[in-house]
Amino acid sequence: RGRPMERQHLRVKLNPPYLNILNPEKAEELSRRIAELLIVNRRFRDKDVTAKGIAKELGTNTRYVSITMQLKFHANFTSFVNKLRIEDAMSLLADPRCEQLSIQDIYDMVGFSNRQCFINAFQRMCRMTPTEYRRQCSVRSGDN
Repeated sequence: RGRPMERQHLRVKLNPPYLNILNPEKAEELSRRIAELLIVNRRFRDKDVTAKGIAKELGTNTRYVSITMQLKFHANFTSFVNKLRIEDAMSLLADPRCEQLSIQDIYDMVGFSNRQCFINAFQRMCRMTPTEYRRQCSVRSGDN
């Protein structure tokens, strides 16, 4: 008997009511425009990029950007931007042409403002430090 109530509670947690204030068409258009700005135009590399700044640039409000991020990207703005930054850093760390770049050069290039934030975000996502990741990639490429 307690099960349906648990499922109902879970459903509410997964889809809170505030997510419904943005109609699906608007959310779709906004997600396309956000992706274009952040991914295609690589704005995630801008240290000062914020949901508020993106909202202003797109002529909408921060709440709509936040809702769109949850609905379409399944993350909050900061988590999504950090994910893009870490993926970019992973590419740079794995690229033999970038082996002369320091960890600071890399976190700077991908948009992190300090080493500790970069290392913490990298470890959360990759379960290893950037240096360990780079070492692992160079060992793999040396096997070829």
